[in-house]
Amino acid sequence: MRNYVDFRIGKVMKMRNRYGFRLLLIFPDGTQQRKQIGGYKKKSDAETQRNQIIAELYSGRYVLNETLTVGEYFDMWLNDVMKPKIKASTYSTYYYNLKNHIIPKIGGITVSKLNRGHIVELYRVVSQHSLESAKQSRVIIQTALRYAEQNNYIACNPADGIRIPKTEHLNMGYRNVNIDSQNTLSVDQLSCLIEISRGTTMYLPILFAGLLGLRKSEILGLKYSDVDYLNRTIHIQRQLGRDLNKDVINPKTATKQEIPLKTKSSDRIIYLPDIVYNSIMEERQRYENNKRRRSNQFQDLNYICCSTYGRPRSASFVYKPFKKLLRESNLPDIRFHDLRHTYATLLMKDDVSLKAISSSLGHAKTILSVDVYGDMKKIIEDCSSDMDSFIAEILPEEVLFERPINNVYTDEQSFLNNTLLKRMLGVKLYGFLLAK
Repeated sequence: MRNYVDFRIGKVMKMRNRYGFRLLLIFPDGTQQRKQIGGYKKKSDAETQRNQIIAELYSGRYVLNETLTVGEYFDMWLNDVMKPKIKASTYSTYYYNLKNHIIPKIGGITVSKLNRGHIVELYRVVSQHSLESAKQSRVIIQTALRYAEQNNYIACNPADGIRIPKTEHLNMGYRNVNIDSQNTLSVDQLSCLIEISRGTTMYLPILFAGLLGLRKSEILGLKYSDVDYLNRTIHIQRQLGRDLNKDVINPKTATKQEIPLKTKSSDRIIYLPDIVYNSIMEERQRYENNKRRRSNQFQDLNYICCSTYGRPRSASFVYKPFKKLLRESNLPDIRFHDLRHTYATLLMKDDVSLKAISSSLGHAKTILSVDVYGDMKKIIEDCSSDMDSFIAEILPEEVLFERPINNVYTDEQSFLNNTLLKRMLGVKLYGFLLAK
């Protein structure tokens, strides 16, 4: 996976009753590669090919390996180029998409002969099976072939400008995950879930996801040192998952490694509503009690959501207890991640600016929050009541602040600084709990 920095090309000459020429490529580390190009019956044909190769060499578009297949190239690209850079979950997604879709369709074609027709047909076939798989295939192919073009494995990127077939994404909702009552909760339902989870290991994770919009991996990576007790904020700066570049001796800890956040925008500071702050303080007391009771076995790693021995939780830990709580409270059978959807949807419904919501979710672009977390035409109908009616009943008058004009916050700074908005969602749910 390297590029040449210089070259030498010889004149056309006779080679075993045919015509050809020799090429010498020089690489940055000083190594050289010699190639003999021949087999032409006419000297003029060899001259034409030589001139074409010279043009490609000067433009930096000469293909180094004309026998490399798509399957061989993607294997090198995934394991040598991408593996050190991506998370284990992303690597797994790429690996199985290549194995199940891309390699079976175009793996035997040489990279130098791969054309737009091959890729268009691949997208068409895969999109009929699964639109999501087709979208993943497109990202993989675009990224891999862009790297191949930069390193002279192909003269140009044949995937440029090719999209998933239009009829597919019109019919199947391309780039949208519509939010409806089947995969999000209303305020009443979220309040019920919080209430029934009290006293269980799922209580804090549900608060973090439903009231702060945190990802599961971010919740598991939270530490008490991330909490600013004076300003009542929490710093999201790590997550737990699998580190592909770290050799783990104990397989039980393979998915509990501290790894960087999903994006730079995911590193953020979030205000803690009273119900969340108080719950963290209560959990801290239990943490210290367990530390004293199990001094010999306890691992003081400072994680908020941890076992009674101080050990970090794995991502799979939340599945069974969360599903059990849903069944016991007769709530929709949603995923844990849908609590994050619920958080975003409720804020959208209350006319909080999309930029502010994106900032709180840790998204780099506002459009991502709209595309993934909300279709304003399909947001839950029973969440349409205004939250202001609950504020006067629950908060003292001295902590109330005047809301901005039209109930809309124009930027993420006002979102982070406005006390009323900071408390709004948590206070409403807290009001339901007090009423019960």
